[in-house]
Amino acid sequence: MTQPPLLILIDGSSYLYRAFHALPPLVNSKGEPSGAIYGVMNMIKKLLNDYSPQYVAVIFDAKGKTFRDDLYEDYKAHRDAMPDDLVTQVEPLKEIIQAWGLPLLTIENVEADDVIGTLTASALKKKWQVLISTGDKDMTQLVNPRVSLINTMTNTLLDSKGVQEKFGLPPECMIDYLSLVGDSSDNIPGIPGVGPKTAIKWLLEYDSVKNLLKHADKIPGKVGERLRENKDKIDLWKTLVTIKQDVPLKIKIDDLTQKDQDIPKLIKLFKHYDFKNWVSTLEKNEKFKENSSTSFDFKIINSEKDFEILLKKLNSTKSMGIQVHTSLPDDPFSKLISVSLFLAHDTLFYLPCQDKDDFRKLKNILENTEIKKWGHNLKFCKTALENNELSLEGIAQDIMVEDYLLHPAQNRHDLDFLVSHYLKNNKISYESIAGKGQKKLPFEKIPIEKAAEYTTQALSFIADLQKQFESELQAIPELKKVYTHIELPLIATLSRMEFHGVLIDEDLLKEQSKELEKRLRDIEHHTYKLAGRMFNIASPKQLQEVLYDHLKLPILQRTATGQASTAEEVLQILEKDYPLPKFILEHRTLSKLKSTYTDALPLQINPKTQRIHTSYNQTGTSTGRLSSSHPNLQNIPIRNEEGRRIRKAFIAPPGYFIVSADYSQIELRIMA
Repeated sequence: MTQPPLLILIDGSSYLYRAFHALPPLVNSKGEPSGAIYGVMNMIKKLLNDYSPQYVAVIFDAKGKTFRDDLYEDYKAHRDAMPDDLVTQVEPLKEIIQAWGLPLLTIENVEADDVIGTLTASALKKKWQVLISTGDKDMTQLVNPRVSLINTMTNTLLDSKGVQEKFGLPPECMIDYLSLVGDSSDNIPGIPGVGPKTAIKWLLEYDSVKNLLKHADKIPGKVGERLRENKDKIDLWKTLVTIKQDVPLKIKIDDLTQKDQDIPKLIKLFKHYDFKNWVSTLEKNEKFKENSSTSFDFKIINSEKDFEILLKKLNSTKSMGIQVHTSLPDDPFSKLISVSLFLAHDTLFYLPCQDKDDFRKLKNILENTEIKKWGHNLKFCKTALENNELSLEGIAQDIMVEDYLLHPAQNRHDLDFLVSHYLKNNKISYESIAGKGQKKLPFEKIPIEKAAEYTTQALSFIADLQKQFESELQAIPELKKVYTHIELPLIATLSRMEFHGVLIDEDLLKEQSKELEKRLRDIEHHTYKLAGRMFNIASPKQLQEVLYDHLKLPILQRTATGQASTAEEVLQILEKDYPLPKFILEHRTLSKLKSTYTDALPLQINPKTQRIHTSYNQTGTSTGRLSSSHPNLQNIPIRNEEGRRIRKAFIAPPGYFIVSADYSQIELRIMA
């Protein structure tokens, strides 16, 4: 499944203060303070390297008062003025951020929090993932399954579960929580005498401040008195702590992409503040770009004579770059369409396949271990060639695997990203030559000139990157050893595993699908009977109406939009006292097993081999653990009987048996 785009929103104001107070004071040779600039940029660089977002923005508070000051004259009134040593760093920092190519936003009359809240709401409408980088607890109100917070000072991630564990309440209760306890950093008093324990107790019992105030007369003791005395102020505190999500913005969320860096300006600024290492890195990258292949020529091999000339060149070469192209770009078992080759002296060739005999003439070259091969995702190339009775041997360098080893925290190692991230260049996109959606062309339908330009340009970029990555690996001998002795040999092993595939008992899965269908119908019958009416069990809205409006079950948790939650963890609590949630949970479990496994797996069996050929991802996790996709064979349930029965459909042919082996965490630590 394709990952949704990631938007990182950086709370620049929060970063600025925290870097200034947390890090040792630094000054340049002119005596000008520079510590906050250095700290903030270090945090931003690490964040972008670790997460490689498709979209990003840095947001600062604007100068002057906001609408909150108009509502409450004591808002943040106790705060000291910004120290002079920090004031002088603000504008230079913004200059550097913009020269770095990052979108920077400051909006008058609101705070950075409100701009972040508005951008988060826009991203959620597009079903993006959002990561907010901040140390501000107010932001917890924005957290939901698609929104997380990261504190870069402590490198801790806070998701919905994390908010619950840290504050004792889910994110959707944080506005009410802050309204009760107040926020000393913003000079919001809340209810006098009400601390975290009391606020949590009340909200767990009464669900919301609104409901709490309805029962204020029942709250005993001095704290109950204070609640009743201050109940008229609660709405004001709530308005002050609530992050706006409707700030008018001139910029569109799709425009929040990192642009090209203004290298001369960055070098000038970094030199001014004596950031010598940063200057050195930029100058080295610029020198590399000057020496890289910014333009390229290629030759299409479309005659017997051209092919013979190419074979002579190949027989005399010691290394070559290679990319293989199939009808479906992500499927090595689809039809083989062409091969692109890169030889010495920046010579690029594109070989369209008229029939299989064309490629078989390359057999000796491809299988010659003395000719070293390099490329990007050579596992795909090797599997695609194996599917055409050819073998790729002599694999010496795969830049996808190299980048993974050098930058394991990055969540992308695809070629588009590598070209953009390291070469600051733009690769021809596949969509620009093939189209998208229903009009998307298979590779063999793309005009040959366009296909040749697309593939050979990619290979020219790979040539630039392989020089850079090879140099970086050589500088880290231990990592180079891991690459040479573990990761490179693993490419061929995983390719063989993919090519061989997994044997599936299709009849057993079909039988299980029928059984699950019958059980689902029985569960639906009992569910409708308990509910007193028919409804769509898979619809959260209809289920919400049945559970809370019709059956009047207690509301234990609300969604980010304030709706009563029908999430799994809520139903698991409710099933202890009410019968209907148990049937809902069972229906969800069996329905997922049926749609994801017993119905879907037979459709992914290759008719030629009668096996499923999953893709094993060598660069999918920062821990080095393998993952699989198309389909994911590592996610088949084992904790219930139905899941274990699905696993029985994975079989060995006669004369063989399946061996299951795994290392526990303890065993891995002992080995380490």
